[in-house]
Formats: sequence, C-alpha cells, structure tokens
Amino acid sequence: MGLFAAVQSQGAIENLSHQLQEVDNLRAALSWAISSGGDAVLGTEIAAETTDFWGAASLPGECCEWAEKALAEIGAAAGTRREMALQCGLGSALIYSRGQSLLARAALTKGLALARKFEDFDYQQRATFGLWQFVGRTEAMNEALAIARQYEAIARDRDLQSRATADWMIGVLQSYLAAHVEAGERLQRAVDRRRRDMIRLGADPRASALCHLAVNLLLRGLLDAASETAVRAIEEVRNTKHPVALRLSLRWAGCIVFLNLGELDTAERYRDELLDLAYKHGLRPFYAAGLCISGSLSAKRGDPREAESPLRAGLPELQETSYMAVHTPFQAELAAILAATGRVAEGVIEIEEALCRATEMDYRWIVPEILRVKGELLQRGGADPAVIANMFGQSMRQAREQQALYWELCAATSLADVLQSQRRHLEARAVLAPICDRFFQGFSVSRLKRARALLDQWA
Repeated sequence: MGLFAAVQSQGAIENLSHQLQEVDNLRAALSWAISSGGDAVLGTEIAAETTDFWGAASLPGECCEWAEKALAEIGAAAGTRREMALQCGLGSALIYSRGQSLLARAALTKGLALARKFEDFDYQQRATFGLWQFVGRTEAMNEALAIARQYEAIARDRDLQSRATADWMIGVLQSYLAAHVEAGERLQRAVDRRRRDMIRLGADPRASALCHLAVNLLLRGLLDAASETAVRAIEEVRNTKHPVALRLSLRWAGCIVFLNLGELDTAERYRDELLDLAYKHGLRPFYAAGLCISGSLSAKRGDPREAESPLRAGLPELQETSYMAVHTPFQAELAAILAATGRVAEGVIEIEEALCRATEMDYRWIVPEILRVKGELLQRGGADPAVIANMFGQSMRQAREQQALYWELCAATSLADVLQSQRRHLEARAVLAPICDRFFQGFSVSRLKRARALLDQWA
C-alpha cells in the first residue's frame, strides 16, 4: 500500500494522478479484505493507511464507507494507532459527506483520546480541528472558540504553520462573533503564513482564511478589497484542483460576497460551478447552499416567487446537516421573499426564528442584517413608523458596535427611505451622509451608489 500511504506524508494534492489511476485496485483490495472470506487485519491496515488518500481525492463518502467497515472489524487493533487514524479519518469525512452527525463527533472524540494517549501531535491537531468544525456549526460559537484556544495552546510551541492554523481557526470564529477587526488581523496573518495542506486537516486553512477574509472586508466596508480577495480565494484554490476546498471558496467568497456587492452575474457563474462540484462529489450541504444562492439571485433580480422554491428546497437540507452559519442568512432571505409576495405574517415567523437561532448560536455577524430585514417586514405589514424606525436604529447600532460599516450602510439606507417617505429629508440626510463619508472605496457597488444617489437627490 506504499503508493497510497505516500499521500499521507506529502501534504499536497498535486501528485495524486498516479494514485487515482490505481483507485479501482484499491477498492478491489478493500472489498476482498473486509469480507467474510478476506483478511480483516489486512483490511483494517489498508483502510487506516488510505484515509488521507480519500480526502485528498475528494471522495469523503468512500472514506466513510471503508473506515466504518474497518472499525467494525477492528478486533485486536482496537485502541491502537490504526484505530486512531480510522476514527479521525471517519470523523472528518462524515462532516463533509453527511453533515454534523453525532457519529462524526463520537469518532473525532475517540480519535483525540487515542492521539493524546500516543502523544501524537499531528493527530491531536486533526481531531481538535474536526471537533472545532463540528461544534462551530452545531453549537454556540464561544464553545468552538474554546476548542480553538485549546488548539492554539497546543500549537504555541510548535511550528509556524501550526500557529497560523490557530490564527485561522480563531479568526473564523471571531468573524461569526462579529469581532471583525481582530478577526481580520488573525485571518490576514493566517493567509500570509499558512501554506496549503489539504491532507492533514481535511481542509485548506489558507483557502478558508482567504474566503472568510473576503467576507470580513465586505462587512468592514472595504468593498474593493473584498471583491479582489474573493476572486483571489477562488483562483488560488482552483489551481489546486481540489473540489472540497473550491466549494468553500465558491460559496463564501464567490457567492456571499458578490451577492452583497450586487454583482449578480458573477455570483451566478460561481453558483453554477458550486452546484456542479457538489453534485459530482456528493457534498450534500454545499449543493443545498447552491440552491439557496439560486433563490437569493432570483430575489435580487426582482422575482420573489421564483426565489421561494430553491430556498424551500435548500434550507431544510442545510438544517438537517447542521450548516447553520449558512442557513441563518438564507432564512432571513426567505422571510423577505415571503413578505414581498404578500405573506408578511409567514415572513415574520421566519425572521423571528432566524434571529432566535443567530442569538442562541452566537452568529452575531448576521444579526444587524436580520434586524434590518425585520424592519422591512414591519414596514410591509403597516406597523407604526416609530417602531419601524426603531428597528432600523437597532440594526445600525449593532453594526456600529461590530464595526460592520457595510451592515450599517444597509440599515441606514432603509431608515433613510422611511424618513424620505415622511418628507423628512434633512433627517434622512443626517442619517445617511456620515456613513457614506466613511467609505473610501467600492463606489461602484450598487448599495453605496444608491445611497449616494439619495444624498445627491436631497442636496
């Protein structure tokens, strides 16, 4: 099995072509060994040695299949390094292929215990990272941050790459927790210091850091930098030809950033690529995200009825696989769509659920936008103008506290529209002008262009 085991030590995916040519032989060997007439000891050995290969080849489903079968026949190898490799490989693969199942957490917890027993720093990193992914997508962000801090403590006296990985893990969580300035510093440091290594962690820390940095720059109002970083994130990882890393770049950097920038044709092109990759490689959560992006595109193009169906298809799948960081903003999108089609009461139910979930799970980064959308729903429902204005004001205050200048602009524009409808133009200008003046790039972005057009009109 040297041909496939070699992948484990290379830390890169560029040399997979030879291994992929022999993948059918590998499948045949595993099928025979892990069978009633085979050699279970050999089968578990092969499965343990090839967990990294399946990850590098973007075949997490097969990693799950063979690891589960091998663990069922583990026998005398229970509690050994072989089981450690199988448990860690299984846990990581389950997250990508089936979402955040309890089986994934159990496997990673067992793998971490064995890694500590053997004082194996590499597998401690892998298992801790996997648990960080799991908790960060299913539970409160602060709990995931505690795991990331544990990782940082492990990595502090290690190599530069391990410390950069800690910066990435903490920076991602700080982004969700809306500590945007510190998150940006952490993520930039991770980008500058972290080389690509898909194999060991089952993810590409540099690619992920770039993706989240693009969203971070968007929220902080650095709109041109956000666009450039998003394109860079996609093009860098596309050169690696690794679908799992590419789908993350397409989802966060490609679609989330460009949907907000109003560059809908670009977002649509990346959406198509995301759906194609997710379908080919059996990545359920990412196909669901692609469907939700389709709904958002239709909504932003003025067709809310066309937008509802893909969101209705994608949101339950995201919830089932516990990809709640993606689910919450798209649930807010669905709420706005329902209101736009005259079903304001249904929209209010959705937006309240989104706000409750974001609060419970500490997804603070999206709360200002949820509050803004709630204000829009109240407006459509004919609520008291003072109540509507107060909701937009709450959104602005939270955005300002987070230093999320883009969300503050969105809320200020909505509030200015309300004031304009009441012919309170001077007050509307007083709300909007100071925020627009804080932007020094991104003047071609649709949201900022509209805000400046309103100011020109009132002038």
